[in-house]
Amino acid sequence: MNNPKIYKIGERWLIPITLRKEGSPLDVSTGTVTARLIYLNNNEESEQIGSTSLSSSISGADWANGLVIVDFSAISTSGVTVYNNLFIEVTAVVGTDTNIFPVRELEVEKNDFISIPLIPFSDFEDSVLIEIPDAPLPLINLKIQETIKDFCKRTNGWKETINLTGLENVVSYNLPTNGNAKIIQVISLSVNDYIYNSNSYKLNDCEIEFDGNMSPNKDSEIKIIVSMLPIGLYCPDFFITHYKRELVSGVISKLMKMPRRPFSNLNESIFYEKEYFKAVGQELYKQSSRGVYGAGGIIG
Repeated sequence: MNNPKIYKIGERWLIPITLRKEGSPLDVSTGTVTARLIYLNNNEESEQIGSTSLSSSISGADWANGLVIVDFSAISTSGVTVYNNLFIEVTAVVGTDTNIFPVRELEVEKNDFISIPLIPFSDFEDSVLIEIPDAPLPLINLKIQETIKDFCKRTNGWKETINLTGLENVVSYNLPTNGNAKIIQVISLSVNDYIYNSNSYKLNDCEIEFDGNMSPNKDSEIKIIVSMLPIGLYCPDFFITHYKRELVSGVISKLMKMPRRPFSNLNESIFYEKEYFKAVGQELYKQSSRGVYGAGGIIG
């Protein structure tokens, strides 16, 4: 008996399922099929991935014989927050008949690939509260998330290096991610130390796809440096060791710019905003002079 496939959070999931009705494969070639991922535990149910339309044209699918491929993108699976009691529910609509198929349990595990030590966003809370004690904590946490994401977008400060090995006749490769961050940009890509022009490949979700003429040969060494954006509640620890005061200033500035609040102060927010942009400038300068704090590594 084959061991069940284990699906990793943050990767693209392609899950073949044969739909059967009264013991025979159900022809869904003229219908529509959707799937969702749900968490079930006793009487508790919550949706982890919402209803997703499936395609009959995806490789391996044979809708006439009931074989569908559930395709959950890496971005979708990055939002999965539990690892047990996860089930797929498939709904097929053919003509006037709606068929909801019994759920199928998946084995899921966390995909810890991030090499840089992480800290929780909450480590910034106390420093903000000291300056603006009247601000409610949920609002502070929201502005912390906004500030850190803005910092990452402006600076590409959170980087990871992905090392892959070329495969024969393969033009696309899945890139790792997880529930803490997603890849937003390829900074550089090289094959056997030859740096590729950005027109030679494209980033599609968490998949790198090469131009057919530029696909790496078997056993080639592929090195990809990517920029990351937090999607969870963690960020690199160097953000707090090197830029805590400036990032806290960015949070304070955002709070003070909010109208009609006890802590609203547009004039003073400008001072804190300038402090924040000092960190942006410092990080960009370090990168241009090759003194990058946030360069991690992944072995693929």
